Amino acid sequence: MLQAKTAHPLGPTEAVADARDLATVVPPDPMVLKEKNIKLNFLSAVPTFGPENNYIALLHRYDDTLWDALGNYTLFCSGPNRSHRVPMRILGGETLAHYKRVLVWHCDWPREEASAGCYNMFVEEASGRELGHVHTCYKPNLLQHYSTAACVTSVWQDPKTGYNGFLRLPQWIEFNLLHGVKHFLFYTMTGTDPRTIEVFRPYLKAGLATRVHLDISQASDHKHNPIGYSTQSWIINDCLYRMKGHADWLYPTIDTDEYLFTTANKTADNPFDDIVTDWAAHGNANSTAVHSIHFGIYRFRMPEKDDSQLQISSPMRSLKPQGTCPKYVLKPSLVNALFIHWPTSWVAEASGLGVPRSIAVINHYRTHDKQSTNFTDPTLVSQVPSLGSAIHSRFNASWQGLARTLIRDQNTSPAGFIQNADGIQEAGERWRQRLDEEFSSWVSDFNKIKQTQIIHPPVRQTDSQ
Repeated sequence: MLQAKTAHPLGPTEAVADARDLATVVPPDPMVLKEKNIKLNFLSAVPTFGPENNYIALLHRYDDTLWDALGNYTLFCSGPNRSHRVPMRILGGETLAHYKRVLVWHCDWPREEASAGCYNMFVEEASGRELGHVHTCYKPNLLQHYSTAACVTSVWQDPKTGYNGFLRLPQWIEFNLLHGVKHFLFYTMTGTDPRTIEVFRPYLKAGLATRVHLDISQASDHKHNPIGYSTQSWIINDCLYRMKGHADWLYPTIDTDEYLFTTANKTADNPFDDIVTDWAAHGNANSTAVHSIHFGIYRFRMPEKDDSQLQISSPMRSLKPQGTCPKYVLKPSLVNALFIHWPTSWVAEASGLGVPRSIAVINHYRTHDKQSTNFTDPTLVSQVPSLGSAIHSRFNASWQGLARTLIRDQNTSPAGFIQNADGIQEAGERWRQRLDEEFSSWVSDFNKIKQTQIIHPPVRQTDSQ
């Protein structure tokens, strides 16, 4: 039976499968460019090594003013004593994609230091004036190569709406293991609810996951919180760079109430290669490289009782796809920066694909409204027994037993955590509604796709003029 343990403080040194802790992210100190009167507050410094990548990536919150000021302003980086000093490359603002979220600087690093694990990087202007120093570490031997991986953030409980992410997390992980995901990159942060760690624990111990811990108490902009969506853009972009060289395909933002199902022929190691191969075979063999694949979404009715029924046991959904922006998988080697619903920077000449729902679709279990979900679709219901068996094998408990424990152990949450989560889910819904209204025409066109085709993300009106 899963038991929450609160004796250890939550953090990177916690005694929870410590051997699977990939990195602890402490945001670097701010750097000031006096000439341009700009302060840089980097979020992460990610060592990125592999067959195609040998650099350290510096992630920064996106800002139009910052891109305009620094897009053509070269910063330099080096190791100690100005060893291997090189110009840095800045990416993230060069496309017309809407909702840019990060800027990233690439600092080329010697391949022979890939196994070092810890790196001291110095940033300076072209004049040689030093701006600051970054120290970053990770465990380079923890990650292998995976056909498909997924980024997983912390979850929370919102008493105002009844949303309980802890009940969704284990069944979602097991479903994706049954459907081709080979590895998970789990994210925790200062203030993460202990129940998240308890769900993560068996996957970490089994080597099916690694953990990255964000020390958000050290973030200089003080805009991050362990509940809600304030860290989402940080996490998905940090995850992108950690999985470069390690994953062929990546789930960056598929939520724990969203179940991706595909009918693509599974002759390859994963269905996404098959989707690209099938598309290329239909007159697109000499076309662009594919950096991402995007999927429409059906809204499903949630089960009446979360604590006794698995999400996929509900067969009731909307007749038409929900009018929301699609979700996607991506090829890390071809993408530089991400928004929740589409890449915002990618390798030149690469494109995204949209697929019809007959090939792949996401089932989104998010409503109790019966009137809008009166169409029966039992596609995933037949998988309830195998999913239940997988959960039992992992946690040595039935789903009902595990759910009772997760509900009971809410008292182990940090003081005030549940109260602070009040209304978070509802606020997220309001933000998504505004987003969907803004892009309603683009979403409508996407949902009309009848065959796999190239798609482009929405363009900012000011950029397109």
